[in-house]
Amino acid sequence: LRKLMTPMMFLVALLLLLALGMDTHQKIFSNRGHSLTGISAKKKIISDTVPATIDNPLPSGACGAYSELRSVNFLHKSISESICEGAAAYTIVDSAFPLCRLKQHLPPVLTEGVRVASVQTFIRSPLTQRNLSSFVYVYSSPDLISNIIRTEHIFEKRNIRIMQQIIRKLAAKSPVTFMDIGSNIGVFSLPILDLGVPVIALDANIRNLIRLKLSAEAAKASEVDSAFPLCRLKQHLPPVLTEGVRVASVQTFIRSPLTQRNLSSFVYSSPDLISNIIRTEHIFEKRNIRIMQQIIRKLAAKSPVTFMDIGSNIGVFSLPILDLGVPVIALDANIRNLIRLKLSAEAAKLPHKLHLLWNFVNRQVSLMYLNFPKECNMGGATKLGRAVVDTIPVMSATADSIVPLVDTKLVVMKVDIEGGEGEFFKSAKKLFDSFTIPVVHMEWLKRHMSDMERQFMIRFFYERRYSPRSMNDLTKLININLTGYEGDDLVWVHKHFEDAGILL
Repeated sequence: LRKLMTPMMFLVALLLLLALGMDTHQKIFSNRGHSLTGISAKKKIISDTVPATIDNPLPSGACGAYSELRSVNFLHKSISESICEGAAAYTIVDSAFPLCRLKQHLPPVLTEGVRVASVQTFIRSPLTQRNLSSFVYVYSSPDLISNIIRTEHIFEKRNIRIMQQIIRKLAAKSPVTFMDIGSNIGVFSLPILDLGVPVIALDANIRNLIRLKLSAEAAKASEVDSAFPLCRLKQHLPPVLTEGVRVASVQTFIRSPLTQRNLSSFVYSSPDLISNIIRTEHIFEKRNIRIMQQIIRKLAAKSPVTFMDIGSNIGVFSLPILDLGVPVIALDANIRNLIRLKLSAEAAKLPHKLHLLWNFVNRQVSLMYLNFPKECNMGGATKLGRAVVDTIPVMSATADSIVPLVDTKLVVMKVDIEGGEGEFFKSAKKLFDSFTIPVVHMEWLKRHMSDMERQFMIRFFYERRYSPRSMNDLTKLININLTGYEGDDLVWVHKHFEDAGILL
């Protein structure tokens, strides 16, 4: 019996080993909650009709977020073969499931299923103080972390700042990669991506990863090889736009501080801060406009000059500068403002070259919806969360993308884009290298900029031999780098033109 048992036991053991190891390519699927494994010498094709967990209902009162994508059969070939790069999901390769690196293009049933169950908000980077896109995707249903991000725009602020500081120091000396193991929806990954550092994010919840993917794509925090066009408005716009703006406007005039001519101006008929002032006083920021007119007239007497009005609003600066016969490039994120400026220039019979650019300034390729303040101020719209969110998507553009539109060597600039000034100058290296820019007038409000952003702009101008002056009395601001500047506006003057007496 012992002699017979030994071969029999050997045969049984051999059959068991073959059964367990005949093929490492396996496909696992779920049938009404039970796991089954199909094993074959050839890769076994599992029927697409096998149900997944769609008939496993949630208990009454469960969180709404838990129902998301629950009805999707992930074992269906159209899904399982469209999720991971280089391998089908649930297929064992080399004795293990594949590392499932999500594909660039996921099945729409997944991305759209997550998108419609999300709310768009933003995360504020603790280190850079940048708002990482207006399109960070969080759960619309109750969820602990999503709820906090919607209200506080950050989660674990201190921890993220510490990690950002460490990574920035390391990255200054050698390339570094950040691994976010248990990424959730990207509360760490997005701020680290904002530093320009590659991120590997792993999470067991595909709903979280899809939200992180959508957020990173919206913010374009990773490198992109394309950009939205610089949107230069056409001469003839659709009547639904021009007439829609015209009937919602009042035609008045702006009195040019330097020439004293009355320049036709279309303003908002509804309450609006700047429009209200123009209707009654026929000017806004009179002293600042006069100073800029005087500087431009002096420069234009010797060489052609172009005026860039970055954050033009309805044209309170552009129209008086056009009145001097100087070409103007006016950029604004609110198309309603630009159409009013267009109507005003046409009515004022100012035939000089006028480029109207409808974009918001950002180095990241993204779309944005303007956020208007509670008080009526169409010029106070920003990317920041405010009382009223606009319905019109606006494309991003960089300062350097404006370069091809400039026909003169001299450029004078006004920049007032409600806290976006730092982003403008971060994307303006080519602009400043290509032209001679004697003067930059800008809004300088500490509440609109982080300390890091303020220091960057000070460094940007000092390195290019500019010095700051107050627009109140044109006195030189010697200690701006130490104490900051508490005023509303200042003007940066290049040393060459300062020495030549451009402000006298």
